[in-house]
Amino acid sequence: RLYSTNTFGAVVGVALAGFVLLPSIGLKASVALAGLLNFLIGGVSLLVSRGLSGHLEKAEEEVEPVTQSTHFAAWVLALGFGLSGALSMAAQMAWTRSLSLTLGSSVYAFSVILVVFLTGIAGGSALFHRWATRRQPGLSHLALVTAGVGLSSALAVPALGRLPLLFIHFFPMVGHHYGQVLLLDLCLCALVLILPTLLMGVTFPLVTQLYHRSCGRLGRSVGNIYSANTLGCILGSSLTGFALIPQIGMERTLQLSAAGFFLVAALYAARAGNRVWVLFCALSPLCCFTPAWDPSLIYAGL
Repeated sequence: RLYSTNTFGAVVGVALAGFVLLPSIGLKASVALAGLLNFLIGGVSLLVSRGLSGHLEKAEEEVEPVTQSTHFAAWVLALGFGLSGALSMAAQMAWTRSLSLTLGSSVYAFSVILVVFLTGIAGGSALFHRWATRRQPGLSHLALVTAGVGLSSALAVPALGRLPLLFIHFFPMVGHHYGQVLLLDLCLCALVLILPTLLMGVTFPLVTQLYHRSCGRLGRSVGNIYSANTLGCILGSSLTGFALIPQIGMERTLQLSAAGFFLVAALYAARAGNRVWVLFCALSPLCCFTPAWDPSLIYAGL
């Protein structure tokens, strides 16, 4: 729930910054305001933490110790989530670059893309909270969710290739009205991104819960999983920005990232003892054969 709340806050921040603050008060004032708000939040957090420190330490001591048999499962989760971070960042960079060809490269278009992406992440983590209260998720559930990310990412590739046609079809209905054009951009972006990002949003709290069962300490579990995912994001963004997109292009990068999610899902399923990992391995190379983009359409600058 905390992760979902934080991410929804990020959605509000992106919307305010991109559509209100930057156009009205400019870049320097927006950055200064954000810095001031961070100082205020930090001060309030320090004051509140004084009354909670004893309670948090007591709760940490009540956690059961880790058993040796769960260490391998924890390593599998950390490795898989690190790879997922790299694949997610590769997909996000390729999505952003591809969508900018249709929506434009303005700060408003980038804000629309980021709002949709973060809304999906926040919505997915909120859905997990409702789901986890009804049943206890396991490693097989994580495998299915990760495979869902791969499948929805693969389906998004041909959708991106047809997005300029949709923009041309609906643009006369909105004319040159600023708000309606942004709404059209938001809908087109959501059409492509909302499903894979919703499933991505489910994975973080799900992995954290499973890793916590293996490691025992909540604080350490969140730290280890978050650091593994962040390291994967760093490696994925570096490889994508400096190697994959320049060498093989956006379409192939998206296909490879979708295929990679199926392989990560196979890793989780194999660890869970679920034979569906064979199916995931077989589906992985099929992601590289999605309908090809029409270069004259996707690069037309519409």
